[in-house]
Amino acid sequence: MTRKYGGSGPVLGISKNMVELIGGEIAVESETGAGSIFTFSVPAALASENDTEKNMHPDNDTKLTHKKILLADDNAMNREVAMAMLEIMGCNVDIAVNGEEAVQMSTNNSYDILLMDCQMPVKDGFEATRDIRRLEADSGVRQVIIALTANALSGDKQNCLEAGMDDFISKPFNYEQMEALLAKWVQ
Repeated sequence: MTRKYGGSGPVLGISKNMVELIGGEIAVESETGAGSIFTFSVPAALASENDTEKNMHPDNDTKLTHKKILLADDNAMNREVAMAMLEIMGCNVDIAVNGEEAVQMSTNNSYDILLMDCQMPVKDGFEATRDIRRLEADSGVRQVIIALTANALSGDKQNCLEAGMDDFISKPFNYEQMEALLAKWVQ
């Protein structure tokens, strides 16, 4: 099965992150030769009439609803988790899988925020950011670029800022951290 379908690891990882994102838990029961059973539980709350009314009317937008985000990350699982968070926040998300795509897409589109992984193929996030900033100098329009990185040392944030990024978030991050950071930067 692993050779034919690539294994279940990535799907289980995404499932685990999604369930934990909404405050749930995932569990497994496994018996050699018999297979495995995966279960999850998520908290449920009774919605008040006001909550139901709010969810039925998209006019009750949050600060992030309908914001246009470019998510540049080469890792499929990282993209899935971040995209799920952003969609729950109500953002419209475009995806770039390398720095070169991020430069191209940011040149052809206007984004409220670019989430830029620092380590990507073809062109890393630092180089892509420097290219975007050079192109923006000609147009006079400056987009917010936030670094996504697994490096969390104090010097790493400085490297991101020196490359022209506006802010920094370390992976792994949770929903609340991402929401607070984006809310800080949207106008």
